[in-house]
Amino acid sequence: MGFRCVLFDFDFTLADSSDPITRCVRYALAAVGAPARTDRDILRTVGLSLPEMFRILAPGHDQGVLATLFMEKAEDIMVEGTRVYSGVPEALDSLKAAGMMTGIVSTKLRRRIERILDKHGLLRAFDVIVGAEDVVHHKPAPDALLRAMSLLHVEPGEVLYAGDSLVDAEAARRAGVPFCAVLHGLTRREEFTPYSPVSIVNDVREVLPILTRRSA
Repeated sequence: MGFRCVLFDFDFTLADSSDPITRCVRYALAAVGAPARTDRDILRTVGLSLPEMFRILAPGHDQGVLATLFMEKAEDIMVEGTRVYSGVPEALDSLKAAGMMTGIVSTKLRRRIERILDKHGLLRAFDVIVGAEDVVHHKPAPDALLRAMSLLHVEPGEVLYAGDSLVDAEAARRAGVPFCAVLHGLTRREEFTPYSPVSIVNDVREVLPILTRRSA
């Protein structure tokens, strides 16, 4: 069976949101008097749901309150502070020219992803976007990937999921979807080895050859 679709994670796969994310986390931690955390500590939790992120970053504090504070700050700075990686428009053009369906599966709010993409003129490049508000169980649960596949009417073997974190890799494994690791984030190449990714790439522009090779 050949690939018909590539689904992407968003943060650190398609876009750099490190500055607004760290600012939102620090705002929330300071508001409840929780200890400050380093950039690396914060960014290693990206891809998890907000409650799970704050369970790791601020144990003993109310995760719901922290998530609400994060969202409050994000409304002001997330869209303007997120930068789409330079190779993404080119990669999406190539995928569409090859007849591939494309989508995003993320723990970020869909409406926020849509605003960022619209700002960069990329919203129409995606056939489906599944965000935090679309599923009850977030990554590493497979629910968001399964929802995207259902909406696109594709089977797991027809889909490649590209992401930057072990959370993405585990979600792909649970969904039965081949996984491509993208090294834009903080996860090291060797950390992906237990998940047997079909490929490990430095840039999303390297995804198309994987898809076309499998589909030939």
